[in-house]
Amino acid sequence: MLDWIDPRFDVGGAALTLLILVTSVAAALRASTAKARAARDRLVATPGGRLRLYRGAIRVSAMLAVAAVAVVWTDGVDLADLGLRAPVAGDAVAAGLAIAATVPSSLVGAARFARARRDGTPALGVRGSTATLARVRFLHAQTPAERRLAVVVSVCVAASEELVYRGLFIAAGVGLLGLDAWAAALLSLAVFGVQHLYQGWRGVLGVTFIGLLFTLAYAWTGAVLAPIVVHAVFDVNALVLVPWVLQWVGRRPARTAAPAPAPAPTAVAAAPATAATAAGPADGPITLRRAVPE
Repeated sequence: MLDWIDPRFDVGGAALTLLILVTSVAAALRASTAKARAARDRLVATPGGRLRLYRGAIRVSAMLAVAAVAVVWTDGVDLADLGLRAPVAGDAVAAGLAIAATVPSSLVGAARFARARRDGTPALGVRGSTATLARVRFLHAQTPAERRLAVVVSVCVAASEELVYRGLFIAAGVGLLGLDAWAAALLSLAVFGVQHLYQGWRGVLGVTFIGLLFTLAYAWTGAVLAPIVVHAVFDVNALVLVPWVLQWVGRRPARTAAPAPAPAPTAVAAAPATAATAAGPADGPITLRRAVPE
């Protein structure tokens, strides 16, 4: 697997690859700052702000994909080195089904998280999930128009990121750094994780693990198309389906504990008659005995 990658980068190809790498890392570092987070929150709080954010993501993804594919016009790099070749059909379907099968479990997890947060009940990982959710909430589609455009964003981002992180950067690790293909894949995977610094360290770990699944799909099928499709499914799930589940569960009434049954009435035992009580008030006033002898 990955043995088809054998590029020979010239100066132009190396320079373009380095430019994409530096630009991507710099953008990731900038996007992870508190100032950038505040700017995103202000943008999505304005009418149509999230739609403008989505359109910007589509433009950036298109430019990134074009820059990655442009490397093949330099000497020594062809389309196959970037994974732009026909996948093995059976392997592609198997890889897609195996990885996409994790989507339902993520929706179930989102529903459980939303219920625990709504009801105020303790649940494993709620605090960490809440922190990560706060960092990515600006991406979550909330309206029908946003959901439609979020699907387009998912496809564009999946195509550009897979062309860069599974296609170009693995090829660059082999052709420029002289690494084994799997070592180059792991190095590219690390850069892919850094690209998502804005999600916090928990988000970086989660994205890196998912990126490993994309890398395995790439190696298994021999083409970048398979991870593009699976990546798009994951992004639609993250941008559209999970936010919808969170909204739906949040609108439902919170569960309340059933009230405890009232205790059954019990008979009060009658006090035993004493000489003082039996005599009645006619025999004289009733006095309380002191606890100590007189």
